[in-house]
Amino acid sequence: MKRRNYLRSVLFFCGTALFGMAPLAHAATPNKKKPALPELLTKAKYVCVVSPNGTAYDANVSAPDKRAIADVENAIEAWRMYQIAPGCQQVELIIVVHKAHNGPTAPVDTKPVPPKVSIPLGGPAPAPPLPSVEGGPPEDSLAVCIPDGDGAPGGNLWHRTQKDGLRPPEMSLVAELKKEIQEAIAAQNKKTPAPPPKNSP
Repeated sequence: MKRRNYLRSVLFFCGTALFGMAPLAHAATPNKKKPALPELLTKAKYVCVVSPNGTAYDANVSAPDKRAIADVENAIEAWRMYQIAPGCQQVELIIVVHKAHNGPTAPVDTKPVPPKVSIPLGGPAPAPPLPSVEGGPPEDSLAVCIPDGDGAPGGNLWHRTQKDGLRPPEMSLVAELKKEIQEAIAAQNKKTPAPPPKNSP
């Protein structure tokens, strides 16, 4: 009889303790909800693509980065979310791409890439050279930045790195950006109230 009462007491204590710890466990669970993307990423129209060392027309930009610029431009044109501008002076977003290099320094291609779009006289000029990056990170990177007043990248709105993330035809970093922007647009559309129905005559 005493043993039965003891077991009841132990079970009652354990049940009470677990019940009391449940709210604490729930409170300790981290909030894994993704932060909302800046609205400019879903509203912008004109962008330009550069590397950390400058544009595709700059002699100090490495051959892998020039190739990455062209590949990202092709992926964006196929996406049709943004339009590629011939220069970075009058754009809403600047996309900075960098291709990972195996060696300590990147080979420099002194032959400029032929421009895809001719720049008319008096039109926007190419962006000025950016600070040089020796070697660079071990992974491909893509950042979407706000332009500063001089047509150079400012603060990051979106930045990801990934091994072979800029390798065509997958272009997985561009695909990730596309996915997150499409999700953000869908979320914005859900929040927008539907217009009231028109009264029939």
